[in-house]
Amino acid sequence: MEIETLSHTDYNERLARENIFRCDQAWNRQGGHHASIVMFNGSTVVAIDGKQYDHYLIHKIVRGAYWLATGDAAAGPSRSFREEHTLD
Repeated sequence: MEIETLSHTDYNERLARENIFRCDQAWNRQGGHHASIVMFNGSTVVAIDGKQYDHYLIHKIVRGAYWLATGDAAAGPSRSFREEHTLD
């Protein structure tokens, strides 16, 4: 994104370039949203993330138990699941 306007009252950005990174690898095929570019020891370092679903049942059980114990929505099931399975 390229910032076109930035002030106390206005903000506007535009897409500067599409498809900068290939998204056909196993680790990023399902999406991603962040890129960080920094200079380190005289070299340019680029870090990007990728989305990957967790298919391990034990992780789902632990996350669900944590959600039930804490009420932390970020750890629990999706919103649609919560709406369909609310105990009233």
